[in-house]
Amino acid sequence: MKSNENIHNDTQDLETASQETKIPTPTPKELEEGEIPDQAKPEEQEQTADNNQQNEKGEIIVNWDGPDDPMNPRNWSPRKKWAAVGVVSSYTFLSPIASSMVAPAAESLGHDLHITSTVLLSMLVSIFVLAYAFGPLILGPLSEIFGRARVLQIANLLFLVFNIACGFAQNSQQFLAFRFLAGFGGSAPLSIGGGVLGDCFIPDERGRAVALYSLAPILGPAIGPVAGGFIAENTTWRWVFWSSSFACCVVQIIGLFALQETFHPVLLEQKAKRIRKEKGYDPKDNSVIRTVYDSPDRHWQEILSRSLVRPFRLFLFEPIIQLLGLYMAFIEIAMASHFIVFIRTEIKSLVLVTIPGIFQNIYKENVGIAGLHYIALGIGLTLGSQGLLLIGLGMMPIFQNVQNYVIDAFTLYAASALASVAFLRSLAGFGFPLFAPTMYNALGYGKGNTILAVCAIVIGWPATLGFWLYGEKIRKRSRYAS
Repeated sequence: MKSNENIHNDTQDLETASQETKIPTPTPKELEEGEIPDQAKPEEQEQTADNNQQNEKGEIIVNWDGPDDPMNPRNWSPRKKWAAVGVVSSYTFLSPIASSMVAPAAESLGHDLHITSTVLLSMLVSIFVLAYAFGPLILGPLSEIFGRARVLQIANLLFLVFNIACGFAQNSQQFLAFRFLAGFGGSAPLSIGGGVLGDCFIPDERGRAVALYSLAPILGPAIGPVAGGFIAENTTWRWVFWSSSFACCVVQIIGLFALQETFHPVLLEQKAKRIRKEKGYDPKDNSVIRTVYDSPDRHWQEILSRSLVRPFRLFLFEPIIQLLGLYMAFIEIAMASHFIVFIRTEIKSLVLVTIPGIFQNIYKENVGIAGLHYIALGIGLTLGSQGLLLIGLGMMPIFQNVQNYVIDAFTLYAASALASVAFLRSLAGFGFPLFAPTMYNALGYGKGNTILAVCAIVIGWPATLGFWLYGEKIRKRSRYAS
């Protein structure tokens, strides 16, 4: 242990090397409730010149070395930033591809696994989306404790392992378990990816990155069934999973090198550990040297418990999160018809169930050709599918702007906020396809989708106007928003 005199000398050395201005440091309650002092907020760090300083209690507070600190992800080179964007977008692209590729092969899969129930057959596809509801609630907060990169890479590895396992399933119980766990791992980029973008870009520069990140889950469900249809037609349904796993393995290897840590509190904690080690302190002891985001009375057990509860607190106590979640759940239900494939990274499970039935049974197309109609939802190039293109064009701005809004409003806790917004939407994406075949059998495709379209007008238009008029007032009531 160092003497008080030595500690005093160390703090004097660091204080001399920095400016005399004191930093207001956030308490655990302030961190949890989003009441972070202005100088500690990531949005403001570019405009401050605070280095490591000593507060009133004699603690050394570790912060960025001025507004141009190269360690700050927002000061990274464009190449380094876009490498991170490319990796998280690839993760986000692969997960919905894997979830939707199985749709054209569902009939063959059901035959091999002796499944006769239409509800259970639909669940083989949509259970992936059920994992999307719960995975981000756990993985998002974990990324705010252990870092974005580490959690993303481990979760993607989990997705890879169980996606491969799906191809070896011998019965429906094994398949459902493996598919849920694969979806759990694949759900990580749905919330953490937005956090990475918030870490690397200031709001004015974030638009293009969010556009690319949002494009991945849109194209994934459109391309997946096309590839899955031809794979199932020429091989077996098992190769649907093994082929997507190969692509996932390639991205996983690239991510190990191209994706570096971006979460500001974790990076500053790494810096603080280096300073403690250089000064002869225990690297884990934050009683003398700590980050601007930390306090000496915080323990990892407390941080873990608070972080895991945060998405639920956001959903229960943040009106804007509640309204966005309900609105997106409505979009998921109202638009998940045989004309819809996407809303974010969900497979839009209903389309994956109904499109094969329409084009195979009514238009007598084979499995591979029928799968081509999914492309229209993503890029609208398939002849005779212009309706899907128009709906896709209408849905894209909704998804992208909700993503942008949540990241801008809850930058530090973007992963938790995105997880909260996704919860109801994912439950809707899982539940609606289970009874959708019954609805279409009773009403037909025309009447069934007309009802959903009318609901979209009656509910969707007023909701959009309400967000425009009252969104700012609702957001100002937030305890977490930036």
